[in-house]
Amino acid sequence: MTPDNFQRVRRGTVLLLLPLLISSCGLTQRVGSGASAVAEAVLYRKIDTLHLKLTSRAALNSNEGGEALPTVVRVYQLKDRKTFDTASYAALLRQDNTVLAADLLDRQVVQVMPDAEATVAVPLHADAKFVAVVALFMAPDATNNTWRLVLERNDLDDSKDRIVELNDNRLQLRKNQ
Repeated sequence: MTPDNFQRVRRGTVLLLLPLLISSCGLTQRVGSGASAVAEAVLYRKIDTLHLKLTSRAALNSNEGGEALPTVVRVYQLKDRKTFDTASYAALLRQDNTVLAADLLDRQVVQVMPDAEATVAVPLHADAKFVAVVALFMAPDATNNTWRLVLERNDLDDSKDRIVELNDNRLQLRKNQ
């Protein structure tokens, strides 16, 4: 083979292999992106929907005569919980939107009847790190703050409800779900 023919064959081979080499770079990137997406899905659960089930007992929010009354429950999606944790019952009752304004992403209001259930299923805001629940009882326990509870985003499950029990004048997250 003459040196001139060798140069032509070499150029032709390079030109034929160039598209293959370029496309394999994209393939490598796609495989790498796919692998990182799978790892992210396995290691970091993506929760798009807030699923809460509010269940009440017959002795819910009893008045002075012992009669059980419906209870208003507010569910907040928050960026941070510090303000919520320090807010008083009265402040959240009267001006929750103002008190929580810096951290509030979403607010749902549900009325729960005695010995009944209510469900909250709403999109979970991408920036929500906490879900706070407040029950507006007639006589809240301000000492133990059992009228409120907070769930971290990691405590939630996209496929099943977290159950919050309302019993007389306290909220409690049901364990072993």
